[in-house]
Amino acid sequence: MSSSHNADSKMATSGVNQPKPPRYYPIPPGDLTGNAKKGMHLEEIELYVLGGYHPVHIGDVLDGKYEVAHKLGSGGFATVWLCLDTVLHRWKAVKILAAEHSSESCPEIKFKEILGDSKFVAIPERHFWIDGPNGRHLALVLPVLGPSISKTRDLVPDIAGIRKICYQLAESLHYLHSKNICHADFRPSNILHRMHSIDSLTKEQLWELLGSPTSMEHRERITTIKRDDPRPNAPLYVVRSADMRRLHDWIITDEISIIDFGIAFEATKQPEKKTSIPIPFAAPELLFGGLQSTSTDIWSLACSIFRLHS
Repeated sequence: MSSSHNADSKMATSGVNQPKPPRYYPIPPGDLTGNAKKGMHLEEIELYVLGGYHPVHIGDVLDGKYEVAHKLGSGGFATVWLCLDTVLHRWKAVKILAAEHSSESCPEIKFKEILGDSKFVAIPERHFWIDGPNGRHLALVLPVLGPSISKTRDLVPDIAGIRKICYQLAESLHYLHSKNICHADFRPSNILHRMHSIDSLTKEQLWELLGSPTSMEHRERITTIKRDDPRPNAPLYVVRSADMRRLHDWIITDEISIIDFGIAFEATKQPEKKTSIPIPFAAPELLFGGLQSTSTDIWSLACSIFRLHS
C-alpha cells in the first residue's frame, strides 16, 4: 500500500499525469488553417499559453495610459497594437513580446543608445513591463509606421519611386553596419513606410479608415476544444491586422524605417540567436549552417532590391 502510494506521488511530481495546457481554436473550427489564415493576418492562437503571448482586447489600457485601438501585426515572438497615449494624446505602436522572449537584454533596448533617433530605424521610445496570466512581458513603445515595402508596388508604381526606396535600403543598411550592428533579418516585411503624423485623427476616424476592430468582419472569436471560455490565458477573440495601405497617399510617405531588431547583434561578436530569415532572402552560407554577418545582410539587401523590381 505504501509502495503504491509512493509510486503515485512520484508520477504526480514528475508531471507525467499532469494535464496539458489547453489548445485554442476559433469558431468555427478550421478557420485558421491554410490560405484563409494567411489572408486574415491573425496570430498563432496556440501561442496564448504560459511563456507565450499576452492576451489583449480592444479597449484595454496598458501601463495606465496606452488605450488599445487596433492591431497592427504579429509574429512568432510578439503582437503589435495601435494605441492612443491618453496622456499626451498621441498615437503609438506598442509591441508586446511573448513572455519567454522578454528580457532586459532585448536588442531593441540594447541598441537604442547606439542608434539614437536615426530616421532609418524604428527604435523604442520607452518600454514597460506587463505581468499577465502567461508570464512577464516586455512592451516596447514605438512610432506608428505604414505598410511594409512588400506592398510598395501598390503605393509607388513608378520606377523612380522604386529606385528611391532601393537607395534608402542601401543607405539604411550602411548606417547599421557603420554602427557595428548586423540586423540578421533584413527583408521587405521588416522595412516599413514612414507616415505623416496621425495624432490629429480620433479613434473613430481611424476606424473609419482602417475598419472597426470590434466588427465581426475584423475579428474571430476563440474557444477551447471543450467550448469553454479561453480566458485568462487567451483573449475572447483575435483581431485581424489593420491594412495600413488604407491610410492613403496623404499619410503614407515614400521614406522608410527598418523594424524588428529582435535577433540583431554586434557585428564583431557571434550572434546569440539562430536566423529566422526566409530562404528567398537568406545568403547561401546560412543554408549550410553558416552564421549571420554583415555579408549576409548585404545578400538580403540585394534580394530585397530584386524583389521590389520583380
